Amino acid sequence: MNIKLAMRLLSLDFKLIIRNRYPKNILFISLYSFVMYLILVPALVSGDPEFILSDMLIIMSYTLIPCLLSIYYSGSIFALSNSFIEIFATKKLAIKYLIKVRVYFSFLLSIFSFIIYLFITLFLFPDSIFYYVCLSTFSIGVYIPLLLYFTVDSRDTIDLAKNVFLNFTNRKFDIPSFIGSLVIVAISIIIFILFQKNIIFHVVILLIGLASLFCSHFWIEKIYKKWQGSKYLLIQKS
Repeated sequence: MNIKLAMRLLSLDFKLIIRNRYPKNILFISLYSFVMYLILVPALVSGDPEFILSDMLIIMSYTLIPCLLSIYYSGSIFALSNSFIEIFATKKLAIKYLIKVRVYFSFLLSIFSFIIYLFITLFLFPDSIFYYVCLSTFSIGVYIPLLLYFTVDSRDTIDLAKNVFLNFTNRKFDIPSFIGSLVIVAISIIIFILFQKNIIFHVVILLIGLASLFCSHFWIEKIYKKWQGSKYLLIQKS
């Protein structure tokens, strides 16, 4: 990957984010949620070992923590760039390369979160480290590319002239992120109820997560083709 070009493309994304209060604030909220989740879950569990939801909280944290930093970037960045769809569709921009950069950057955000919580798990829940690695790998490898895939052809745009904070009525691009989060929570609960600490099952989902990560080129192709199929509808709407 051309690092210089990748950084230039990411800088365009961040210019879109920081020049409008709504996406900037929602990213701050995701960062705040990440930090609070890091503090809250270990405090609840370590403070009362007999806490009835301790195992469920741990399992849910294993699947949610890696996604918290990247969920709003992944779910909103295409809606942000839709505001300039004519430029993206008519100029000789490396659209496929831009999508590749966005996919890898979403992975990196999640892996960064994964590493931070890995150390917390090592200190507070050492017996659960294997399950944490399995669940988090599955979450990063499967959830992040799916979120990008479902939001890439969003026909909603952000009016960069408006600075409406948390106006979800006109922010329909958040719906896929919200639904995706509910899916992850549901998967976590199902895992807790049906499998809990079944080693074979966790090995299977670890392999699924790794396979999805190593097949990132497959997701990039799928996302790019979906964007290609929707760009003219976006131009017509704009």
